[in-house]
Amino acid sequence: MADNLDLTHINLYLAITDGCECAPAHWIILVQHPGSPECIWLHSVINCRGEYEVSIEPAKRFNSHSFATKEFLVRLPVCQQSVVLDMANMVPAQSCQCWASYMLLRFQNQGYLDPGTYELWCDLHMTSRRLDLGPGCLCTCQH
Repeated sequence: MADNLDLTHINLYLAITDGCECAPAHWIILVQHPGSPECIWLHSVINCRGEYEVSIEPAKRFNSHSFATKEFLVRLPVCQQSVVLDMANMVPAQSCQCWASYMLLRFQNQGYLDPGTYELWCDLHMTSRRLDLGPGCLCTCQH
């Protein structure tokens, strides 16, 4: 365990793998306690039946060699972790770039990210809109 581990906060990152001609870059939201070598990976993946599903994977490497880049998004109080994990299940499973971009939209709507962050990532960085199913319900009302 890291000496500088902060269990009172979480950091959110957008990790992006290298793409190639046969596959676009993979986008993953990382949820990490500052100073921890592990994190939770949130992403949309294709399962063994060839269908998209949202995957929440705890205890994954924060410094994975598969990441071409990791972009820091925001530091939040740890009490917001359950909100972030709930958001992951609200976005329909779809291509990873679309799914992650809609997570950014949710973070922006929640006030975690500056206005325009979602649009910036979509306009400048998204390379694939394959199977874009939208963000899911963005209603903030409680049922």
